[in-house]
Formats: sequence, C-alpha cells, structure tokens
Amino acid sequence: IAERKVDISMKKITKTLFFTLFILLSGCMFFTTYGRYYKQAERYYANNDFNKAIEYYIKSINLNLNYEKSINRFEQVVPKAFNYHYEKIKASKLITENFIEIIENYNNFFNLIKKLEKASISKSYLLHINKNIYLEYDQELQKAANFHYKKGLEFMSYTNKENYKSAYKEFVSCENYIKNYKEVEKYLKECKKNSTFNITILDLKNNSKKKYDNIGKSISNKLVSSLSNNNSFIESVDIINRKDVDIIMQQLKLSNSGLIDSPTTELGKLKDIDHIIKGEINTVIINEPKKTTARTRIKNNENNSTKYTQKNNRLEAFVSLEVYLEILDVETSEIINSKTFQSELVNIEEWEERGFHNDKGNTLFENLIATIAINSLLDTRKSRAHFSSDEMLNQVIDDINIKMKNYLIKFYE
Repeated sequence: IAERKVDISMKKITKTLFFTLFILLSGCMFFTTYGRYYKQAERYYANNDFNKAIEYYIKSINLNLNYEKSINRFEQVVPKAFNYHYEKIKASKLITENFIEIIENYNNFFNLIKKLEKASISKSYLLHINKNIYLEYDQELQKAANFHYKKGLEFMSYTNKENYKSAYKEFVSCENYIKNYKEVEKYLKECKKNSTFNITILDLKNNSKKKYDNIGKSISNKLVSSLSNNNSFIESVDIINRKDVDIIMQQLKLSNSGLIDSPTTELGKLKDIDHIIKGEINTVIINEPKKTTARTRIKNNENNSTKYTQKNNRLEAFVSLEVYLEILDVETSEIINSKTFQSELVNIEEWEERGFHNDKGNTLFENLIATIAINSLLDTRKSRAHFSSDEMLNQVIDDINIKMKNYLIKFYE
C-alpha cells in the first residue's frame, strides 16, 4: 500500500511539472530573446522611463515582427514619451536665459523622433508631433544666439584683455547655436587678437647650492616647451622668445634677477609684453645614495658554529625641490599672482647577502662559489645599477614642471 501511494504521488508531481512546463513554453517570453526584451521594456515603462522602454520594445519587435505584446505596448508608450518631452521643454522655458537646458531638451526630443523613423515600425508617431515644434526650436536658437552676441558686444566695450577674452567666449557660444550669426566671425578675430596675452618666462634664480647653477635655466626651458605644446594654452597666450628678451635686458643693463619698476615697464613696451613670469629656487636638498648594512651571524644547530653571515643591505637617497613662481604685470609692475611648488622623491633598495664560513673543511674556492650562487638568488633587485641623485633630481624637476604648467594653464583659462 505504501509503495502504491508513493507511485501515485510521483505521478501527480510529474503531471504538475509537465503542466507548468507547457504553460511556460506556450508563453515563450521566458525562453526567447524578444520575450526578455519585452519584459525589460515593461520594467522601464513601469518606472516612467519611456525612452528606454521604447528602445527595448523596438528590440523585441525587430526580433519578432508579429509579437503583439510589444507592438501594442509600443503604440501606447510613444504618445506618453512625446508628452513627457513636451512637458520638459515647457518647464525649462520658465527659467530665464536657460538656453542650454532648453536646446538640450529639444534635441533629446528630436533624437527620439529619429529613433522612431529608423525603427520603421509604425508611422503613428507622426500624429503626435506638435506642428510648431521646429519653428519654436528655431526661435529658441535665435534667442540664445542673440543673447550671447549682445553679451559679447558688451564685454568688448570695456577694451581690456580680460573682457575681450570673455567676449570671445560669448561669441563662441553664439556660434554654437547659429553659425555665422550676424558679424560674429569678424568679432571673433578681433577678440582673439586683443585677448592674447604676451608673456615671457625668465630663467629661475637659484638660491640653493652652486653645484646646480644651471637648474633654473633647465626648469624654465622645460616649462616653455611644455606650455608651447599645449594647444589650449597657446590659443590665448603668446610666449615671447626669451632670446629676444635677453637682448633687450642687456640693452637696459639689467639682470634677470634685478628687475625694477621703470626698466620692467620699458621692457614691456619694447616687446609688447603683458606679463613676465619669474621665480626662484628656494631649496634643493639632495641626499646622495647611502648604503647601510646590518650583519647577523646565523648559527649551526649541530655544533653552534657560525653557518654563514647574513647582511641586510639598504640603499637610500632623498631629493627635494622647492620653487617660487610669480606673474608680474608689466604695466603696473605688480605681482598679480604667485605660488610655491614643492616636490620630493625617496628611493630605497633593500637586499640580502650571505657569506659562507669554512666550518666543514670546504676550500676557500668552494665557499666563494657558494656565496656567489646564493647571493644571486637573494638579490631581487631589477637591476644591479644603483639609482643616481641626478636621475632623481630630473624626476623631481619633471614633477615641478607639471605643477607649474597646470597652474599657468588654469590662470590663463
């Protein structure tokens, strides 16, 4: 009887499993890619993310052109998506001079239309497009372009470099909305010409060790080179050749470190220089590579004799550099900005060595061979050539150069 009951129960379970499987297979959505896309679209639809929902309904329909669930839902979601975009456009217009958001909302709506056109599932979406939407868009472009155009003219009226630079940015914004708007091309050229800063970078004065007298010139040369290769920087800044400046400095009988108000102004007039960038090396700390060794005798457990001597070696070096930089306005002889830059580098190498003792009657040659063999295994350094302080100094200079370059790029943005 018990066996019969088990048999009946197993038959019921089998029937239930077959019935469940049949239901799932009849729905198909769980076993097809287009079904899974439909379910994903439904989740986006439930969260009112209509754009994403449309994207996945389209994917589902493209895989099965007769899948009614996706087709019907697609027709329902399109008008809801259009209304969503219309409301976003309307809300953004309530904020004064909110042109970036307004135009972005229009473009998002137009991108949706392009997506629907490309899908070619149905043309019913055409019934929901506001007939005046493109005219309204053109009007907003006109408003935005005109706003930035007038702002540009306003900045130009102040006739100084900073305002010419601001005007240039406004005219660029104007062009982003409408190309060749009114006389914007002419004003862009005028603003670019009048907003360019002419600068020269002098060799840094070295107040540190005499051994590194040329470091000031090296840092200045690297700074000029890195800035000259930066496209965004040279768009608004012209670096005057320092050789030309040196000739004038000699004519005025000045040294790079001896600028005074009157000759500095004269220098600016002769070369039409707006700013002079000069500075000093405050400190150069260079701790040459120094090796230290700690020796430990390792005992033999059998007879307590010295098995070998272990040497723990450490090679350490330290380099630090501090540079002060200032931007001098030639017309007023005032320091308009300044900053101190610091960089340091520590290099440490550690390795072990072992020296074998003649405690087992080995010959001197045998102990030497053993020592060389074991030390070659223990030395995990990538290279036996030790780092030099000059190499470290060059790395620190490169780091300082990057910091100064970024500082000047940001200042002249």
